[in-house]
Amino acid sequence: MATIGIVVFKKLGLSYLLRVEVMKRAYRMFLSLSLKLFEKLRIGTDLYTVKTVVSGVKQGKSVQYEASITGNNNTFITGEVAVAVVNYLQSSKQRSGVVYLEEIMELNDVLPLLVERANVIYMDHS
Repeated sequence: MATIGIVVFKKLGLSYLLRVEVMKRAYRMFLSLSLKLFEKLRIGTDLYTVKTVVSGVKQGKSVQYEASITGNNNTFITGEVAVAVVNYLQSSKQRSGVVYLEEIMELNDVLPLLVERANVIYMDHS
């Protein structure tokens, strides 16, 4: 809703109003009240499913690998992935610097840790 409001203001040529302090405060109050309302409505659940599909060529043949995990408590699983990555980095010699997760870990490095620690269901669809 907030994004739509900003787009409408911009299309109507009224975006300059968001620079006025009174409008800024009103907008922040609107966002705060909206968030409180959505918290009270309890829309959605904590269920999650993550599916990955990888296609490529292996030994001259076209291959495809699919896997998924399903579980509850989506905020907990986010933390568990972070824990798995940190533990992996602490126990291995990795180059320093900014890298993508897939550059240092394989899916098969992470999944067993999640199954063990986070009560997830892992399915290999290959």
